[in-house]
Amino acid sequence: MDDLETAFSTDPRAQQVFTTICNALDHLGLNRHTDTNSDGSCTAHAGVISDEFRLRLIFTVRHQIDCITLIVALPFTAPIPRRMWAAAAVCAVNLKLFEGLFEYNMEDGSIFFRMTENYYDAQIGEQQIRAMCYKATHFIDKYGIKLRRFCEGVVTLEEFLEDIKRKE
Repeated sequence: MDDLETAFSTDPRAQQVFTTICNALDHLGLNRHTDTNSDGSCTAHAGVISDEFRLRLIFTVRHQIDCITLIVALPFTAPIPRRMWAAAAVCAVNLKLFEGLFEYNMEDGSIFFRMTENYYDAQIGEQQIRAMCYKATHFIDKYGIKLRRFCEGVVTLEEFLEDIKRKE
């Protein structure tokens, strides 16, 4: 972890937050590895199996802006003929979320879930990191299977919209 300590040498709060993330992932029993990024931020990767998907949680501590980001890519993409309509589907899902959101890249059809947390004036604990993991996997299980069925052409956009409206 020497390279990580070097990356955070100017910001001990960021080092503490990153250590908290690593400890939380360890206490959840998740295998993880860490990286230092070219911009000086540090990332912890951990694999998890949700109810529906095999996922990779990617926590990044960006000490430049006092922020934690959790990114979880969904393990499928929207094919070219459905890409424009997949954007509408992702927007519809985001209206249902109270925390976090789904992001969509129309160029390659990829979808991922993102949560952020600012730690400037906040104390970040393991419970909060575990909650971020739980919320991400919960929302991915709740909406990811529906998004995949839409992207695969199993349901139309109208059926998709009706389904997410019905599940309230």
